[in-house]
Formats: sequence, structure tokens, C-alpha cells
Amino acid sequence: MTSREPTGATSILTSTFALFVATALSVVFYPELAIRIDEIVGGAGGSGSSLGYFRSFYVLPGALAFLLVTGVALSFAARRGQRAFLATNAAAWVVLLVGLVGSVEWYYRSVRAASELR
Repeated sequence: MTSREPTGATSILTSTFALFVATALSVVFYPELAIRIDEIVGGAGGSGSSLGYFRSFYVLPGALAFLLVTGVALSFAARRGQRAFLATNAAAWVVLLVGLVGSVEWYYRSVRAASELR
């Protein structure tokens, strides 16, 4: 990039890169994040022994689909202008956070339900 490029292009690249890195890090550190999120949400604890399996078979494919859809949506939004891009980017951050917390709650709810069957 040159110093003559508009700051809008730089902010678009930076925000897109940050979103994609946050998505990748949430997959890599999913077991640790899941335990912490469950503690914050007020979960009653539970086994995190199969979080690696859950990450491999549910979180990773979901993150890849999220990245694909987000990349396409952001490219279309960037063509419509910076305001559309920022709105789409903000929506993608919300979807990422809701998806992360939702997947943690789904996992722990399933584990707790299975442990009650014993």
C-alpha cells in the first residue's frame, strides 16, 4: 500500500483482517474459550473432555462456512460503499460472537443433559 491510498481502503482491509483472525483464533483456542465462556455465562460446570472433538466436527466447519459467507458479503458491501461495508462488518462481528457463545451453550447443555440420563 502506498501513502496515497485512501484511509477507507486501509480501514476496510484492517477490519476484515481482524475479523478473519478473530475467527481463526476462536477455532484454535475453542476449548479454552468454551470453558471460560461457560464460567462467565454462569454454567454449572461440566465435562470439557470432548471439546476437541466438538471443535473438529462442528466449530471448524461452521467457522469455514462463516468465513466464506462473510467474505462474499463483505466484498459485495465494499462495492456499495464504506457505510454498507461497516454495517456488514459489524453484523459479522455480532454473528461471530453469538455463534461462539451459542456453540458453547449448545455443547454444555448437551453434556449436562447426557449426564442426567445416567
